[in-house]
Amino acid sequence: MIGRWKLLVDTLQSDLRNVSSEAKRRHPNVKDAAERAILKLRSLSAANDKHINEVIARSDDVIQPFILGCETKNPKLILLSITCIQKLISHDAVPDTSVTIIVRTLGDMHRQEIEQLRILQTILLLLTSTRLLHGKTLSDSIVMCFQLHGHNDHTIANTATATLRQLVAVVFDRVITEAKLQNESNDKIEEHNDNVLRREPTDNMGVCATDAYLLFQDLCQLTNWEPTYWLVGVKEVPRTFGLELLENILSSSVATFTDQREFNVLLKQQVCPLIIKLFSPTIKHSRGGPKPNTDMNLFPVCIRLLRIVHCLLRYYHETLVTECEIFLSIIVKFLDSDKPFWQRTVALEVLHQVSSEPLLLSTFCRSYDLQDHSTKVFHEIIGAMGGFLQSLFTGSSSHSQNGVTSPINLGTQQPPDTIIFSLGSTVISLSALPSMRSNFKPLLLSALEKAEPPSFTDGYTLGVTYAAILHTINSILQTYNAAEAESESQEALQTAKEMTEASWHGLLAALSLLLDAAQDETARELVLKSHQDFTSVCGAMEIEVARDAFIIALCKASLPPHYDLFITGSKNQEEEKGLVMLSAKNVQCMRALLTMAHCHGKVMGSGWHMLLRTLQHLTWILGLVPTDNGQLVPSPSADGANVVKTAALASDLPILCSMLSRLFQSSQYLSDTALLDLIKALCALSTETESSSNKEKSLFAVGKILETCLVNMSRLHLIWETVSLHLLTVCNEKHASRRQWGALSLTRLLKAAIDADHTVPLSNNPELTRSLLSPLVKMCEMEDEDVRVKQLECLHDILNSRGHALPPAAWSPILFVLGSVVAEEQSSTERVVRQGFLSQRLLVNDFLPLIHAHGISQCVEVTGGYGLQRAELNISLTAVGLLWHISDFLYQNHDKIKDNLAGEEDYPDYARNQRIVSGPIVALRSDVPEPEDKMSFDNLWINLFQRVGDLCIDCRPPVRKSAGQTLFSTLSAHGNLLQPKTWNTVLWKVLFPLLEEVKCLSSTAPDDASPTKDVSDNPILVHHSRNTACKQWAETQVGSIAGVARVFQTWRHILFKLEDFCGAWELLLRYIKSAALHPSTEVSGAALNSFNELLKDNGTHEDGSEELWVIAWNTWYSIGHKVTYSFLVYPGETEGVRDDTPTQAFLTSLIRILPLIYPKISHRFTEEDMGHLSKVIRGVSAVPIGSDLPFVISAQDSNLTPLQSAVLETLTCIRQCKNTDIALYPLITLEYLVLGTLSYLPSPVLGISPENLLGKKLAHTSQMSKSEESVYVAFGERCMTRAVQLYKRRISEEGMISLHIMENIVKMLRGPLGLKYSCPSQSTWLLAHGTLIDVIESGVDVACERADDFTGMWTELGRCLEEFLFGDHRPPLNLTYEDRMAHEQLDVALVRLVQDRVLPRAAHTPSCFITHTMDLLNRGSVHATSPQPLTTAINTLPLRENFAKSCFETLLQFSFYKANTSSGEVSKLALGTLLKRCQEVLRNYVKDEKLSGRCPLPRSRMAEIAFVMRAITSLIESLQARRTNMTHVDVEVWAKVVELYPYLIDCVTCNSNEVRETLKETLQQFKDLLVPPTLPGIPSST
Repeated sequence: MIGRWKLLVDTLQSDLRNVSSEAKRRHPNVKDAAERAILKLRSLSAANDKHINEVIARSDDVIQPFILGCETKNPKLILLSITCIQKLISHDAVPDTSVTIIVRTLGDMHRQEIEQLRILQTILLLLTSTRLLHGKTLSDSIVMCFQLHGHNDHTIANTATATLRQLVAVVFDRVITEAKLQNESNDKIEEHNDNVLRREPTDNMGVCATDAYLLFQDLCQLTNWEPTYWLVGVKEVPRTFGLELLENILSSSVATFTDQREFNVLLKQQVCPLIIKLFSPTIKHSRGGPKPNTDMNLFPVCIRLLRIVHCLLRYYHETLVTECEIFLSIIVKFLDSDKPFWQRTVALEVLHQVSSEPLLLSTFCRSYDLQDHSTKVFHEIIGAMGGFLQSLFTGSSSHSQNGVTSPINLGTQQPPDTIIFSLGSTVISLSALPSMRSNFKPLLLSALEKAEPPSFTDGYTLGVTYAAILHTINSILQTYNAAEAESESQEALQTAKEMTEASWHGLLAALSLLLDAAQDETARELVLKSHQDFTSVCGAMEIEVARDAFIIALCKASLPPHYDLFITGSKNQEEEKGLVMLSAKNVQCMRALLTMAHCHGKVMGSGWHMLLRTLQHLTWILGLVPTDNGQLVPSPSADGANVVKTAALASDLPILCSMLSRLFQSSQYLSDTALLDLIKALCALSTETESSSNKEKSLFAVGKILETCLVNMSRLHLIWETVSLHLLTVCNEKHASRRQWGALSLTRLLKAAIDADHTVPLSNNPELTRSLLSPLVKMCEMEDEDVRVKQLECLHDILNSRGHALPPAAWSPILFVLGSVVAEEQSSTERVVRQGFLSQRLLVNDFLPLIHAHGISQCVEVTGGYGLQRAELNISLTAVGLLWHISDFLYQNHDKIKDNLAGEEDYPDYARNQRIVSGPIVALRSDVPEPEDKMSFDNLWINLFQRVGDLCIDCRPPVRKSAGQTLFSTLSAHGNLLQPKTWNTVLWKVLFPLLEEVKCLSSTAPDDASPTKDVSDNPILVHHSRNTACKQWAETQVGSIAGVARVFQTWRHILFKLEDFCGAWELLLRYIKSAALHPSTEVSGAALNSFNELLKDNGTHEDGSEELWVIAWNTWYSIGHKVTYSFLVYPGETEGVRDDTPTQAFLTSLIRILPLIYPKISHRFTEEDMGHLSKVIRGVSAVPIGSDLPFVISAQDSNLTPLQSAVLETLTCIRQCKNTDIALYPLITLEYLVLGTLSYLPSPVLGISPENLLGKKLAHTSQMSKSEESVYVAFGERCMTRAVQLYKRRISEEGMISLHIMENIVKMLRGPLGLKYSCPSQSTWLLAHGTLIDVIESGVDVACERADDFTGMWTELGRCLEEFLFGDHRPPLNLTYEDRMAHEQLDVALVRLVQDRVLPRAAHTPSCFITHTMDLLNRGSVHATSPQPLTTAINTLPLRENFAKSCFETLLQFSFYKANTSSGEVSKLALGTLLKRCQEVLRNYVKDEKLSGRCPLPRSRMAEIAFVMRAITSLIESLQARRTNMTHVDVEVWAKVVELYPYLIDCVTCNSNEVRETLKETLQQFKDLLVPPTLPGIPSST
């Protein structure tokens, strides 16, 4: 068993035990029934049934004790019993048969007046908890309640009243439930179509419906004070209570009365007549008739009737069409001025509630105002409310009988929440505004407990009227919105329009009155909101007169009164200027006006013009100015100059500015038509502003055009033409601020339009693109700088933000705009040029791939124009770089560009009639044809090169330099894309004209150092190397020559194929030659560098024809001859001497060119050519180094200048070339020899012929510095070495022999050997010594074989030996002993050379040479005993003992031969002379020593005698060595040696130990000579 039912059983058992206990003595029947019930409950409890209440309800056993208990008169037992009955009823445990018994029992108790409150509770429980109370039982129950309703006890009466209200509500609720059940069971009930009122319900009505029908019918009867049919026993009820019950039923059971015909008939035939009947006495009384003896005229009845009327109007207007018309007419009549004020007020309360329901108002309008022969009820309602409102402020409607408030003094302190309406002398205050929501509780209609009207003020009535009017407008708005939502319902739209047209006059008057009278911001805010809403509705339904009237009214309220005429356009703005004060109401109305325009701008139409004129004047009053995006901000300069500011205004000013901005930003939500209306209004207002005579023009319209368009980018195509034409007109105005704003607005719009997302992207919409850019192009015609700057700034911003997305059609107009800055007919300022170039640079750097191929040529022209402009140097320099960038682009995208050029795409050529500034370059040859296709790919290159070429001769050096570098780098890098015909054009129309123009300008440039100035005419500090125009043009000439040469070199393999390349080559070399001979060192040096670059192998292995290299050789020789001729001093030639000296760098470059030319012409290089070359080489070698010395020392060849290294390299190149003619090698060797003389001769003597030059011993002049001497010495020594090396390799060649090269070598070596210690460098004669030995050893055999060809050589050799061995060589004072000994060994080496290589071949050498040689040996052997005084010889010349010994040995070696040879005779003579000299020295020594006594002889005499002693010793040793072969020894030699013996003996007495020791050694040698050797035929002694 569920706990709930168990609790019920336990409670009932407990209650039954209590009843049994209470009734066991006096009421045994009750006791027995209770015990039976207990047993029954126990059995039920044991059965454990889940639905025990149903089991209890099946039997009367449980309820019987309680019914019996109620029939007793025991109060305690009755209370217990009725309480238990209520429990059973609440638990639905009452048997159906017991309901009637219970009601009868309750009736008995009612009659006995026992537990009357319990009776009411039980009846209510029976009706609400069970469905068993119907018909007679229900009517009896209700009758008991009505009877208790009139009880004298207020508690019982009030409880009965509440019970009746609940009973009536439950009865009608059961009807609804019953109807739902019938609908669910699909039971079709036959309906009667007659509208006859029936006293009895029809048979097809349900049980609950029948009860409700009979109940409602009797309630109408009771309210009308007529007898009842069903509630038998009820005589009467208060009419007010009956009306309340009827209202409750009608308001809560709408579905019952509308869906069931019987109830509907009851409503029409019972309720409506009752209401009309009850209203009649009141109406008659109000008209002054006799007062009836009923309470129909009482306030309680009136308000209850109006409540029922409101209920009928609200819920049953569709059913009671005619009746509702009557009721509305009655309410309108209640507002008549002759009615009591409380009646008028309560009627307004009803109208207020009606006006808050849009559906209700629209139904009334459709049912009455739209009908032809019907009362215009809605129109009358609006008129009545407006009339009543006006009467409130005229003082004609104050109520005098119901607590009229005293007049209010506005000067007194009012409560903080008081709301004041003041108009004229009438002041009305409200404690609070009535709620604008539907739950507003009316004061009078809610006073059901009042018997008399409560006290209220005029403020309350005004508040109700205020709310009713605003609710009416709101309802009209909702009606229109609902009609708009139902787009197919024309009837709904017609209804909304009729409501608007019928009400706008009254509503405008009422709103204007409320707006003027309201002193509270909140009250005005609500009025203004309604004003906006109604204006929007008028505009939406195209009721233009009403819309414009409302707009004008709001505009008037927004400005001070003296601005009214201005708003309508009859006054000029200037007439209204001066200090004004804006009230809080003006500010609030202005905010409302802005809000209305913001929210309802789509329906403003022609009203925009008036509204915008108002806003324009407001901006002037507040001192607002537009920003660069069109928004308005306070002007710093104005600072409220036109308006007296209050604290409130100061706080509202930012809000107004923000609202003004949002107004035009919200235009994006306007329809297309509305947007056009707004734009046209703004343009018209702007035109009016310009045509006015004001000095200070308003910028409001222009600024707002900008702001409006910015937020409507997606629809710009609709308004662009109108806006752009107007703004272009503004850009041309004379007024500076408007002109600037016109430019600003137009450019801002254009940027935004490009950035916007269009339905069809700009990339696919060329027409739209051209349309957008058209105003930008038209701005090029304007001359004002500020307009042009804005135009170019706009273009730059467009490229920055959306350049990547621009379509091809956009680039031609863009380039036209940029080109207009540098067009010939334009004189653009520096600011304009700067701004234009920013865009051009951006375009070239970032957007070239997007430009169509046809536009690239235009881009080149424009970029070239910026390079040629003179306003800004840096722009020109950057423009040159941009041209280089274009060239790179052409190279990298050549295939794509060619395809584009081949296409037939229609490219808009805006630049067809535009002439960009260009340069003066003119083609050298007129016969070069122009390209057939002007838009071909090659023509793009030609155009580019011509533009860069123009810049190469600009008057500004930096521009020329940069342009030249660009031109030649471009040609060098991208020339492979050019066709041969194009190359021909480039050569003869670009490059050679450029060289010619540069040459001419350079030659005519002034050489005075005038100060250089910038664009602002300020002096600029310039380096001395560039401080003249001549020097600056020299730099340009350098770059031009080098660039053209590099182009030729790079594309030689292509240029060779040109028909006239030979002529071009010759012309180029002519320019190079001219530049090389230029007096400027910079130009000449660069020319040679270019020459060198031109001749280098470019890796293509295409050297062209031999003729080209011959031209190059001739050019080289011509340059070399002219620059070096004057430095070769030839006998008798002094003309043509140059005043200037070429630099070492120049000469080095010149010489290094030849190795590039020679291999190409080596097979045809003749001896004559070698002669020319020799002149040049000797000339460059003869050029003084001078001040160039510190800068020309070669790093590769120590102590050699680059020029000298180059000379050696050149000669090496010729020598090593495989095609060199063999006849040239002797000439080369001879050239080496001539150059070798530089090691000991001054350079100018190179002009002397080799025959006169070689062998000279001219030392370097003192004018030459030591450093310069060392350079020449090193070079000469190097040439000396190379000459010998070359000669040794080709020593036996005929050319070497026939040209006497060996003789020339010896002759050349004779110079440094003859000078010896007088040479500039000691290394020179040392090298010459070794070289001489090397040459003699290598060439002696050939010389002996061809003795006839070498006669002169032997002569030169003899002279060389004599000058070296016995010349007057003054050794340096700092020469060490070791060095002297080493130098003596060099002398010995030459003696050994003669001894070993020459004298053995005496038979093949000239006899004069042998004689001269023997003489030299003889002199060498007795060198220390020369005929000079002893003292002099010792002090001046070194004693060379080894050398003398070597000479003596050589003499002895060749003196021992008896052969009848010339050498033998010479040796014999020399030996005799030697021995005789020894005798003389010995004799003199002995004599002098005796004379000196103890004083020793000078050291020199001692050395001399010692030397002689050693010589005799050496001679005897030599003789002893040949004792074995004495046949070779002459007998006379022995005799002369023996003759020396006596002299030696005389020396024994000398005082010198050294002499004695030497003498001792000599005498010991004589022991072997005392015995004569065995001769042939003479026996030897033993």
